Amino acid sequence: MKLKKITIITASAAILILAFALQALAMDFSAEFVEKDGDSVRKGKIYMTGQKSRFEMEGMDEIEVTRADKKVMWIIFPKKRVYVEEEFWGVIPGDIGETGAPKDTGDLSRKDLGYAMVGRYRLKKFLVTV
Repeated sequence: MKLKKITIITASAAILILAFALQALAMDFSAEFVEKDGDSVRKGKIYMTGQKSRFEMEGMDEIEVTRADKKVMWIIFPKKRVYVEEEFWGVIPGDIGETGAPKDTGDLSRKDLGYAMVGRYRLKKFLVTV
């Protein structure tokens, strides 16, 4: 149980970091994603605009909202009607370390899944494995 929670937190952080890294390529987007961990499959949604993001996952009783521009993150618990405010510790797009290179987001693999139409938009789909 504890390993599963650590895996979920790590995956959530990786997805947020990936989302902020991809933010440099696309200013506004929303996406549905599927997280597979062995036989366990969970779905979620992420919304991005500028340096703001919202992350939700099925089965979790919380919503993560991040404002990179204000360096703050809120974890909202809608059922309890409370939230927690924390300092944002993630990667901000374009953030350059001492080496002059963008920060590493970890080991990623990306598989091209072709194109799909969503409304009137033609989108390129990828399967990203962290």
